[in-house]
Amino acid sequence: MARARRRPQVVLASLLLTVALAVALGFIVYLSVTSLPYLAVSPSTDPAFGPLNACVLGALPERTGWASSRDARTVAAWSSDALVVCGPSQPTPERTWRAAGIIAGAFDAHGALWVAAQASDAAGATLWVLEGRAAPRPMTSALAVQTLAGTSHGVVVLEATGRLTALDATGAVAGATELPAGDLRAANLLSSGDGERVAVVVGGGVFVLDASARLLRAEAPCNVQSMWWLAQGHTALLQCAGALALRYDVDTALAEAAPARARVPSTLVGPAPLWAQPCDVLPCSAEPP
Repeated sequence: MARARRRPQVVLASLLLTVALAVALGFIVYLSVTSLPYLAVSPSTDPAFGPLNACVLGALPERTGWASSRDARTVAAWSSDALVVCGPSQPTPERTWRAAGIIAGAFDAHGALWVAAQASDAAGATLWVLEGRAAPRPMTSALAVQTLAGTSHGVVVLEATGRLTALDATGAVAGATELPAGDLRAANLLSSGDGERVAVVVGGGVFVLDASARLLRAEAPCNVQSMWWLAQGHTALLQCAGALALRYDVDTALAEAAPARARVPSTLVGPAPLWAQPCDVLPCSAEPP
């Protein structure tokens, strides 16, 4: 009789173990589906950026930001007080620059690296240009830089005030536009493949400008959450709230439905169909959106 009474306990224990295993398996599957796009490669083994990233990792173990040249042949990365540039001559950096308060950087279409650095006692950031092995050149110190985007002519600067300023290769102001007042801390500044268009995604809408910071379009074809420039022309893919996605031509404002699927946050590097996603504060290649 004692053995008969233990049998329900054995069955119950087996049932609980089966349920626990099923839950664990489901959790592993969930992690693999949601995390695989981000964990597929390491920075140093990435097929597009691996050697450049290995060069950066060896010279700058701690990083706060990175930028890729538009031909993906050079990567710059920086910490709060130093910047390294790794190019085709890797595995050693082409240059190392000691500068305090580096907050942003971007390559223009001509391969020049623009860097914003702000001293602790300064009202605005100083914008520097680094080209080849020449000494860094200060361009301006009058901008409250939040982020940068390289263009076909130079760079476009987004300030915390909502002002967008375009600078040409000489540092001269080529144009400016004021965005409506609002919280721009989550704003995303993106340059098209040819560097002729710049988009700001903020507040569920898109502002499109040319390389001289002239406002071309301010629209919300949907409640825009994310944007990817596509390699063809001036077309972008918009991820809207919910499952809706749109292919959007910023020149004509024509939009059409795009396949609804999970997409990794990434940036079109340049004219070639190559997208980069953040990977341990370095670029890693991403699937086309």
